[in-house]
Amino acid sequence: MPIIKKIIALNNVKNISFSLESKNNRMGSDQIINKLVENYELESINNGVDNEVYRFKYKDVFAKIMHFNFLSGATYYNSYLYAGFTSDEIIGNKNTFTNSFFIIDVLDSMDIYSQKIISKNYLTKLTRIRTDGFIQEPNYIIGDTSASNKNQMNDIYLPKYFINSKNDIFTVYLRISFYNAKTGKVTPFYNVVNESSKNSDKLFFGITVTKDSRSWKFNNQVLPYVYAKEINNTTYQTKLTNTSQNITNVNVVYPSGSTFNYNEINFI
Repeated sequence: MPIIKKIIALNNVKNISFSLESKNNRMGSDQIINKLVENYELESINNGVDNEVYRFKYKDVFAKIMHFNFLSGATYYNSYLYAGFTSDEIIGNKNTFTNSFFIIDVLDSMDIYSQKIISKNYLTKLTRIRTDGFIQEPNYIIGDTSASNKNQMNDIYLPKYFINSKNDIFTVYLRISFYNAKTGKVTPFYNVVNESSKNSDKLFFGITVTKDSRSWKFNNQVLPYVYAKEINNTTYQTKLTNTSQNITNVNVVYPSGSTFNYNEINFI
């Protein structure tokens, strides 16, 4: 579990109450992920801007399934086993598996020389075990608001300054990669719809955003799947990996005292 350190400005406040992360409360996960990709963002051509964000929900005629495929040899597999995880790691929810996640960068264009990162979004819940006991594939249901699926992949966050500069309907582009906590590597994916392309559009997933309804949807995808495949390019993969920073995710050491000592910043 992550330990989040903060500097607290005390204005004659002698008693401070705050929560610590527990097994059922993942407070702090977003912060540690943001720290993890800090160098990755700094290495981009144009840095993202920290600002107030709006949430946009997926809205289309039909729900879709984001279908991720990992490469093994010359064959693609829709399975986390081919991302380097074992069955025991997946079924047992080991840290090497649960601390891995997908990174979704929102970009303003497909021009790799001038594009800007608008925002970063994360998919941190990787899988569930099906009732038949088999390992579920790396798929995300998009647009299904039922209780079991509504939190899988529905929301994209965009900053206010960017939204205000756009017309009611506009297009942005998603760049998707996977951080593997077991190997410490970042794996990029490409858009299968543009698989035959020799241009940069192969690397991105275009989406249409509507300001009025605060919604988004994929462009030019074949129902019901949105297919993404691992990019087989060692140089590009190494570049992404080298611009990320591994941070140890350790257990919280709970204080033994019951009273917060504001002079020494500890518990007694």
